[in-house]
Amino acid sequence: MSLTGLKSLDLSRNSLVSLEGIQYLAALESLNLYYNCISLLAEVFRLHSLKELADVDFRLNPVVKNEPDYRLFVVRLLPKLRQLGRCHAPACSGGPGGVCALRLTVLLTFCSDGMSLCVIGKILQESHPGRWREPCGHR
Repeated sequence: MSLTGLKSLDLSRNSLVSLEGIQYLAALESLNLYYNCISLLAEVFRLHSLKELADVDFRLNPVVKNEPDYRLFVVRLLPKLRQLGRCHAPACSGGPGGVCALRLTVLLTFCSDGMSLCVIGKILQESHPGRWREPCGHR
């Protein structure tokens, strides 16, 4: 039996410490790893070959608390990401998901002065009035 065409996989609550072998599930679009024991970004990096992955959940894994740049790492790693954990934010394209808001957060993280932050926020508000809010509903 071949699982290479699998689109959704729920591995939550399994005490997993490694994602070795996950790279063979090339068609995977949704991966639930909630409440496992993934503690290293090296394990998260194993997802880099999953080009269709749009929904991934690492909540309650040590990597979330131990790695301050975990969210940034995952957003940059997965180009089709639309949901990370339970984070939903409006997308700039008008569809459901949170990629635009997450990527904007990444840009805000790299800006060091207050002026750059204001310019980025203003550009988004002008192109999509009333649609900007912090990812995950934080204000």
